[in-house]
Amino acid sequence: MKEKEKQLNFDSCAELLFKIAEEKLHISKSDILSKAQTRILADTRRAIMRILKTKFPYTKVVVLGNLVNRDHSSVSAQLKKHQELISTKNDYSDLFYLLNDEFFKYPHQKTDSMDELMGIRDNLERQLNTVNLLIHELNKQST
Repeated sequence: MKEKEKQLNFDSCAELLFKIAEEKLHISKSDILSKAQTRILADTRRAIMRILKTKFPYTKVVVLGNLVNRDHSSVSAQLKKHQELISTKNDYSDLFYLLNDEFFKYPHQKTDSMDELMGIRDNLERQLNTVNLLIHELNKQST
């Protein structure tokens, strides 16, 4: 029963993220699940997978792949690419933090102290990335 409860919680969180993407980004669930590879769809998929992997760290990449109609190697590559894009691409980091912040606004998302710590960590990571981008820009200007 415990595994079933976790799965329902994962599924409800995934549905919430699809709903947020539709409301905030005007991207439908069917577009996210499609084979289309436009930047906005790829970025949205990547952000959804990263948020779910953060919320459910023991979720296998196969499960995330099944959620967005991708194979496990694509999911692994996209989770790795998230780390690169979050600190180098403002448009991606803006999209990610919009989804992430909206997702963690829902009170039932903070089911325990770990969720709260993850939210704090994400906010600190965003602030650090902003500082790093500013430093990078200043370094470019000074050379």
